[in-house]
Amino acid sequence: MKKLITLLAAMVIAGSVSAQSQTAYLDLYQRGNGQHLRTTLIFNQEPIYLGKKNLGEVLNMLAELGWKVDKTFAVRRIGIPITRHKFHIILKKEYQVGENPFEGLTLTYNLYSFSANDEDSIAIQQKNVLLFKKAIPDNAFQNNHELTEFSIPEAVTIIGSSAFYNCENLRSIIIPQKITHIGKFAFGECYKLKNIYCRALTPPSLEPYAFLHLSHSAQIYVPKTSVELYKKNKGWEKYAKQIVGYDF
Repeated sequence: MKKLITLLAAMVIAGSVSAQSQTAYLDLYQRGNGQHLRTTLIFNQEPIYLGKKNLGEVLNMLAELGWKVDKTFAVRRIGIPITRHKFHIILKKEYQVGENPFEGLTLTYNLYSFSANDEDSIAIQQKNVLLFKKAIPDNAFQNNHELTEFSIPEAVTIIGSSAFYNCENLRSIIIPQKITHIGKFAFGECYKLKNIYCRALTPPSLEPYAFLHLSHSAQIYVPKTSVELYKKNKGWEKYAKQIVGYDF
């Protein structure tokens, strides 16, 4: 608790630096005790469940992206059989007109369902939002049967192992230009996947079984100038007959 308060105080001091043209705000909530931790971010009035993440870890990540603490509220509520702590933190970021204050903070929807189990929790039905910086974590969308198409955000450079494994209804995926690595089983068992748009000019490294059981009728669209690079690349050469040049 002392470490968290020290971190908050340091971020508040850092946040007092000169203001620029505009200010963006985020609300961060954490509820529960160590065993029932629940961290939620409010983005554009949308609740984003971050899971059982340590609050200091989330603040450090946001600080790296230029977010500073503006205000903090702490409420200690005694309950039976446990004591609950509730933090509400308002973060701000100064930015110039024309800049994107949320750059580097990639918010990606994952259809999901969970129920709130205490009165302070924010219930989100049928969708959960994952917070990424530059990588989609391992198993992020595994067994998600609601996804039919997906556009991976431009900031992402790494797709983790089994990230989309067994997304049985996934039909189309757009892979961004900055991608450098696709993990093992990332798109494995996606039987209905027919259209893969990979915008990277340089073929990203492809771990074994990344497209396990990819349909023979599936098409892999890559930049026209990079077709031969993909067809000769270790990992991608297996899909040479399915690689097609595309004008992105």
